Amino acid sequence: MSGTGKSSLVNALRGMTDDEEGAAETGFLETTRDMKGYSDPLFPNVTFWDLPGIGTPQSKAAEYPNKYKFKEYDLFIIVSSERFTENDVLLAHEIKKLKKKFYYVRTKVDASLDSERRRQNFTEENTLEKIRRYCVDNLTEAGESNPRVFLISKWDLNMHDFPLLYKTLVDDLDDLKRHALIESMPGFSREILKKKKAAMEALIDKVKFLSFIDLFALDALLAPL
Repeated sequence: MSGTGKSSLVNALRGMTDDEEGAAETGFLETTRDMKGYSDPLFPNVTFWDLPGIGTPQSKAAEYPNKYKFKEYDLFIIVSSERFTENDVLLAHEIKKLKKKFYYVRTKVDASLDSERRRQNFTEENTLEKIRRYCVDNLTEAGESNPRVFLISKWDLNMHDFPLLYKTLVDDLDDLKRHALIESMPGFSREILKKKKAAMEALIDKVKFLSFIDLFALDALLAPL
């Protein structure tokens, strides 16, 4: 689905605002008409691909997985700003066939909360649960079993489910890509800063070990016979 905040999510994952040079183009109209990769500003080997919304005339559901080369990605984030549809579940089923991970993300939660604040019995906790239940029900009706939905707002990455989404992404990657993702993420919470510190310490230890091996090998080569 287009207009869901996919491009803003890509920018947030890269630690950028929508207005910065090099950011993915955003707007209230459909702005992503072709697939485009965005490298992380600090770690160029980490690339976030922004794909056009499914179900538009340019991106028909039946052609979508092959047209946008699903086999080439490590994992997928299926994004909606309101409700998930049968097209989203179709994508999930295609991703399952490839034995790859995917995540449902409901964006613009801040806007939904703001629209509900005028209600007399408003509580943030109840409203978030209502949003989550609505998304899960949509997915279930469309044929998804036991869907898990992450609720996020790009305006405050430390709120709602973004830290949990991040942790899930990290846990589902292999060691090399996990390290790259940890280092690329903006330090928006204490937990992520701890992970960055631990990842850097692990990298330093690995460099020290490899340096020791290199020196040992060099000594062996230079030692008189």
